[in-house]
Amino acid sequence: MRISNLLGNRFKERPNEARTESRAFLLRGGYLRTDEGGGRFWLPPGVRVRTHIIEACLRFWTRWNPQSVQLSATPPDRFSYTTEILRWLRGELSSYTQLPRMVYTVRQYAPMQGASEELLLDAWLLHHETPPASSHEEERMAEMYAILQSWGISPLLREGGTLTSEGTHSESLWAICDAGDTQIAVSEDGAYCAPLALAKVEIPSKDNGEPLAIEKVHTPATKTIEALAAFLQIPSHQTAKVVFFEQDAEGRLVMVLVRGDRAVSEEKVARLIGVSLIPATEDAIRAVGAEPGYASPVGLDVSKLRILADHTVAQSTNLVVGANEQEYHLRHFNLQRDLPQITPVDIVQAEADDETEGKHGPISVHRALKLATYEYSGTAYTQAAQMRFDTATGDAAFPFLTHYSVNIDAILVALMECRHDKFGPQWPLPIAPWSVHLHSLNRSNADVAQAADNLYDVFREIGINVLYDDRNVRPGVQFAEADLLGTPIRIIVGERNWQERKVEWKRRDYDKKGLLPYDEVLPTVQRWLTEGGSL
Repeated sequence: MRISNLLGNRFKERPNEARTESRAFLLRGGYLRTDEGGGRFWLPPGVRVRTHIIEACLRFWTRWNPQSVQLSATPPDRFSYTTEILRWLRGELSSYTQLPRMVYTVRQYAPMQGASEELLLDAWLLHHETPPASSHEEERMAEMYAILQSWGISPLLREGGTLTSEGTHSESLWAICDAGDTQIAVSEDGAYCAPLALAKVEIPSKDNGEPLAIEKVHTPATKTIEALAAFLQIPSHQTAKVVFFEQDAEGRLVMVLVRGDRAVSEEKVARLIGVSLIPATEDAIRAVGAEPGYASPVGLDVSKLRILADHTVAQSTNLVVGANEQEYHLRHFNLQRDLPQITPVDIVQAEADDETEGKHGPISVHRALKLATYEYSGTAYTQAAQMRFDTATGDAAFPFLTHYSVNIDAILVALMECRHDKFGPQWPLPIAPWSVHLHSLNRSNADVAQAADNLYDVFREIGINVLYDDRNVRPGVQFAEADLLGTPIRIIVGERNWQERKVEWKRRDYDKKGLLPYDEVLPTVQRWLTEGGSL
């Protein structure tokens, strides 16, 4: 590719809209354009990086000979997407001799309504042998971790899922960076990480003495925890906070209790009840006998609603809760005594400095990008899709499924965040938009211009991925734009060194440079590419 033909402009100044370094360099380097509505338009350098990341992932799965498939329409979520893929595959894979088999698809996906679409690579591995405790999936994820780390993404964290009684297992890889769209909790020793909204933490109990008899008290104008604690002159941890949601999967109103000094994790609640959360209306709250702003489960018909009480409530004594009457509360509520049928659950929102489960130390909170996830689901999905295969003995069985999901755009942004200097990105060789950036300086010198043109032709003939700056512009302009494009290997043919038939080389990925005889350029570049870029 000649840079004189390359679509997209490069800019010297940082755009005002760029909140992070990665966004600034994506815009300045001509990788990406955005609009006010969140739309994205990827220009050739960005398209090439995305393509190279996909190709690197497919090489990672070479042992399974991944094959591309496409759906005509994109289902709304990853669960529906997997089910739909299996529905189509069940007529194509019917014998153990066809397994293991991997198929993949590349699709645009918006994580939430109104959000910018991201490029995802999804791969499904169907196999007929049960992996022992998902060991081979964990091994594959460790390999992907090593690859991403070798590219320069750091800090890189593994969020390990738990092997369930059903044999399912999952794991995710996260990159901590300013461009992250998710808050994650990381333990002091780095051995534990999880999205903050789902982090499991141990919160010290609040023992407020031996359980006392419930006592009704007048508490005017105390609809909030802050107002209630101030009126009664007690700390907020001596109260219980109540939050209502419209309904669970069975249509019941959901009442959530957490200690008054803590927040409810809506993510945890949504996973427990199995539906998206909708705040309950005051009419719906009153319909079960509760009073908005003064509500509690005391005295209600618990069969008419679903009550979720956090461990922080169960571990505290003599809490103040609503009396289900305007301007009245109840002192000395004790969950285990007053509602023994309610089993405590984990629905509290984790906070910085909370202690993690497993004693890994207190958590810190960081912004992060989820780069990849694998999920071994056993036969749960294949049974739901009624996908069977014939075993070696002629019996019918359900294949086992592992689903890999790689966020291509998240990896691109994480690399840009982790590998840049003040001038631009420093792409690792495997996924750089071009392997070699060839410069021709002072093209008015016919010998220099011819030498650079000849190198360009040779690079192209032997299949080296090269970008050629053939413009007759100042060296400073060429070099500044080359920094923004971040190509790892630069070869500079200029008048000063050509007198000795030498060219300058520069490694942007290693921040080193030197001189080479012209005749040694090609074998040197070939050696760098063959050896993975090492000097």
